[in-house]
Amino acid sequence: DFGKFENCNKMSYGDFQRYLNSTFPDMSIDVIKHIVPQIKKIIYDTFRATCFKIDPDRVHNSFEILGYDFMLTDDFKLNLIEVNTNPCLETESPLLTRIVTELLENTFKIVLDPIFTSPDLTTNRKMVINELPTEIKY
Repeated sequence: DFGKFENCNKMSYGDFQRYLNSTFPDMSIDVIKHIVPQIKKIIYDTFRATCFKIDPDRVHNSFEILGYDFMLTDDFKLNLIEVNTNPCLETESPLLTRIVTELLENTFKIVLDPIFTSPDLTTNRKMVINELPTEIKY
């Protein structure tokens, strides 16, 4: 039933919260308070488990975008299904268009802006890490 209930089977946190509120009103599940911390902990744990394997040659000026797939159990415990080293970056819905665009823009700001000079020819200085835009949500 791909896309039958939501656009491309993708939901924003807000849409998912509305779904939880209407389907499980007595459980008081809060996406931001109960599910997002589980996501962050699993991601943190995967980095701790693989930190010496991710870039063993310590290649400078490189990056990789990872895609995490999760599944919720009936009691709202989060399980990691897989981590993709080449995640899909398709923008087949308005939600994905916004998320993927922000992800790529913010990734490039973090990775490239500190290395390359500004395209504005009136300035010729590199961006310092603590000058990263505040809208970056990593």
